[in-house]
Amino acid sequence: MPADIRLAIIAALSQGQQNGYGLRRKIAEMFGPFFGASQGALYPAVAKCLAAEEIREISGATPGRAASGLDKRVFQLTEKGARELRSRLAMLTGTETVRSDFLMAMTMADYLTEEEILRLVDERVAELHGSTRSAQGTTSAGSQFVRRYQQAVSRAAIEFLKGEGQAILRAALRDRTS
Repeated sequence: MPADIRLAIIAALSQGQQNGYGLRRKIAEMFGPFFGASQGALYPAVAKCLAAEEIREISGATPGRAASGLDKRVFQLTEKGARELRSRLAMLTGTETVRSDFLMAMTMADYLTEEEILRLVDERVAELHGSTRSAQGTTSAGSQFVRRYQQAVSRAAIEFLKGEGQAILRAALRDRTS
């Protein structure tokens, strides 16, 4: 079973109790750009974790009535959730799955104008430069590993986009106009 939002939630709560906003922040801190949690995905996933008794609500809701939002509710990992975390982590593989708007657009670059392609590349380089500087806030050796891995990947991507990638794009754009 691949990593998913529920695994990210129980992993974040293994570091301590959190409310909904803190949970999103903790997931971002722990996993950086490799695994994000939108509010729209977080709400149903928290509900599933609660139903599976992997987490419990420790404050914020009136008995018999749910609190009005995740940010007002505080959650804690249960022993069942800790066992599930260990079990799920042991089943993960070395495979990386990357979802990238940039790579989707570049795959379909034949449908884009030169200006759109260059804008996308410039935006990606700017974002990558930002991610090479964001190494603070790491709390564990595992988090440090992920941040440093992110920095290495970002540096290599910048080098490619400014060098060989630019040459490939220029040749493709030249061929398009011939």
